[in-house]
Amino acid sequence: MILDLLLKDLKRTRHNPWPVLIFLAVPLCITGLLGAVFGSLDSSEGLGRIRLAVVDEDESALGGFLRSAFSQGEAGEHFEPLIVERDEGERLLRENEVSAMLVIPSGFTTDFLAGAEPSPFELVKNPAQAFHPAIVEELMGVAVEGLSAVAALLGDQLPGWRSLFEDAERLDYIRLSSLILQGGERLERVEDFLFPPLVGYESTTSESAKPAPPTVNLFAYLLPGMAAMFLLFIGDGLTRDLYKEVRMRTLDRYRTMRISLLPLLLAKMLHAFAVMLVGALILFGGASLIFGFAWREPLRLAALVAAYVLCAAGCMTLLAALARSEKRADAMNTMIVFAMAFTGGSMFPLNVLPAFIQRTLSPVMPNYWLIRGAHQLEQGGPDGLVIAVTAGLAVAGVGLVVAAAWRFDRLLRKGVRE
Repeated sequence: MILDLLLKDLKRTRHNPWPVLIFLAVPLCITGLLGAVFGSLDSSEGLGRIRLAVVDEDESALGGFLRSAFSQGEAGEHFEPLIVERDEGERLLRENEVSAMLVIPSGFTTDFLAGAEPSPFELVKNPAQAFHPAIVEELMGVAVEGLSAVAALLGDQLPGWRSLFEDAERLDYIRLSSLILQGGERLERVEDFLFPPLVGYESTTSESAKPAPPTVNLFAYLLPGMAAMFLLFIGDGLTRDLYKEVRMRTLDRYRTMRISLLPLLLAKMLHAFAVMLVGALILFGGASLIFGFAWREPLRLAALVAAYVLCAAGCMTLLAALARSEKRADAMNTMIVFAMAFTGGSMFPLNVLPAFIQRTLSPVMPNYWLIRGAHQLEQGGPDGLVIAVTAGLAVAGVGLVVAAAWRFDRLLRKGVRE
């Protein structure tokens, strides 16, 4: 009997799969968009090389120094400067081939060494990219601060350096050594502040320190929260199907043939569990194929997700039973799901939520435990925690299913007509 009722509901879902498919497509789309914007958290990929168009209109020694700063030493590992004309730089920006365009204005070196206010650098950031242009902007801010410090330190020596640069074809080594000596004398005055610097850091490694946990792919980090929320929405729509049976009078026909409502209730909850489980398989398995990453512990993740689906199905069935009517369920359950998603960490990372919510509300939300367990699996966390989370979700799911069946049995026996 239960199998017949379950097959009937599955056929009905197959004939109208669009509500379920929409709730499956949305989290994949959101995860893909976030991943495209923020990139991967995998340390093997990092930020990648930052392509920068440099337009040197000054064509001086100082301009050459600024150009080469992006390609020398460690900076050369992360930056790929392209020396181009302004028109070419603008074209590269429009075609999203560079992250920013740096323009060194004409006469910059002359004005700087003369002690006058030089023309400002021009930095045009690519609006189609998020992080790379910001990194270039911050580094240029550091360069400007450094040049300002040099101007403040050397002061009246700058004209001497200017004349030295202007007569570059016939370098006066005596004057050069004199300028270096004067600069060294001024550095001695601030030696206590610069050598060693007042601010620094020290890196230490303990012999007993554990190796760093593996990094998490951004898609694997985002997807559990998104999937947990939309699986709740799928469960909400499926578990309210009992009220449709009341509205369409099929429940009355069933009760003329059967006394016990338990087979019908179990079939409805098994239907919700089966469809949510297939949805979870599509979300977690499909995301791995679409976004090109592999789950570190697929079997243990599958057990965790199955336990969550059981708990979520029981939770949403109980909520539908407590609503006592289809209209109340339509009005209240969506708000409750959003509240569960918010407090459980599906919409925002838990560490940005108020401490009160983190301590009291989050630990009672099933999506909180799915997210935490999935992250632990990806980070190589303690096995005991994941096992405890999986077992806890499964036990809670069984309890919620029993409570929901008891509540719906009492409600339907009283004769719901809404």
